[in-house]
Amino acid sequence: MKPQTLSHIVWIVIISVCCINPVAGQQTDTLRHRYNNYIGWGVSVGSGSAQQARLGLMYSTSYTRTLLDKISLDASLNVSQRDFHLNNIIPFSDVTYAHTAIFTDISLFYQLGQCSRSSLHIGLGASIQYQNAFFSSYLPPQITMGFGGPQNIFFQQIIDAYSLGGNLKLDYNIPVRDSNCEIGIRAQGHFFAVPFTGLVERFPAQITTAPIQYGGWSARLGVFLRFGV
Repeated sequence: MKPQTLSHIVWIVIISVCCINPVAGQQTDTLRHRYNNYIGWGVSVGSGSAQQARLGLMYSTSYTRTLLDKISLDASLNVSQRDFHLNNIIPFSDVTYAHTAIFTDISLFYQLGQCSRSSLHIGLGASIQYQNAFFSSYLPPQITMGFGGPQNIFFQQIIDAYSLGGNLKLDYNIPVRDSNCEIGIRAQGHFFAVPFTGLVERFPAQITTAPIQYGGWSARLGVFLRFGV
């Protein structure tokens, strides 16, 4: 499924749940009030991290623990990936790109409001990201005549490193009638500093503009399915 298609589906779900509350009129507690723990799985679409500036998918799993009436603690593991190989996009050229980002985060959530059993929560927390990325490009002498004469131009970048950062999340949760399940719509942003440990290399080293941006940010919108346990 293309990211653009999933994005359309996510917006349709958001509009649907905002217009039709599956448990309207029932003044009962949310899933977070009925269970102390729940686990969830989700998929999000957005840009940043492994997708760089393009849209891509991120897959997540999460565990949440209710601490107080309106406060809960959420920990999640997220994975995103992008790779491609372009051969002869310019005659005799070759470009290879592979990037995997795995990041885990922990966030403290506060319930902003409740309508029937649906609820809105905001979360703030810390994140750590692991990136494994490789980029290489080659331009042969046939197309480098304008760069000081015919020559081979080769560039390579490798990242195998860890970064620290923070996250901001907004959850809108809708319980499924007569079950221990809820559907969550989550908007989230992650912000990472430059790697604090690991390998970050460029060849030739004097090239300062790199195609793979480490650290930085990611912004995503997704759907989660959670179960109280």
